Amino acid sequence: MPNPIFQLKLHLPYRALRRCRPQSKVSRKWQHKCANVTFLKRRPSGVTGQEIYRIYRAHISLVLSGSSDRRWVAYCFDDDGFDGEDDDFEEDEDDESEDDESEDILPHASQDDNCPFVEDPLTQTDANKPIWIAREYFVLAVQNQMARAVREWTYLVRWIERNINSYVCGYFFSEVGYH
Repeated sequence: MPNPIFQLKLHLPYRALRRCRPQSKVSRKWQHKCANVTFLKRRPSGVTGQEIYRIYRAHISLVLSGSSDRRWVAYCFDDDGFDGEDDDFEEDEDDESEDDESEDILPHASQDDNCPFVEDPLTQTDANKPIWIAREYFVLAVQNQMARAVREWTYLVRWIERNINSYVCGYFFSEVGYH
């Protein structure tokens, strides 16, 4: 009798805003999966746009499968259309601290200092200290992917909110006669 197999799955659709250069073109595959929202960005009159803003549909799929808590494998697929686009949305964030970024330049050492820190891309933990329990690993991976989707959504909503408010305020002052 074969061992029973278990599967843990996460399929997470989300939206991501990216700034790109005007000459960059969206591949045919991604044309139906993105929307140009540059019209929301208010510019002074007579100035042509130097940037294009697009909202991309993206999807993360995470599957962990195995026959026991100690025999399993995890796969994560990230389907997005903004590979190669500017991924610098975090530089515009008001809430992010720039002090934390300087620490990540040097490689980390694990506690025994013999082995350099190698990051597990799904859980962002030290790959030299593996998590053997499948469900614990899955929860950490889900937490990491959810945090990423929340950052993308937060940036998208704040950008749209900021640009709509700018447009409304600019429209109000131009109608009233304040220049």
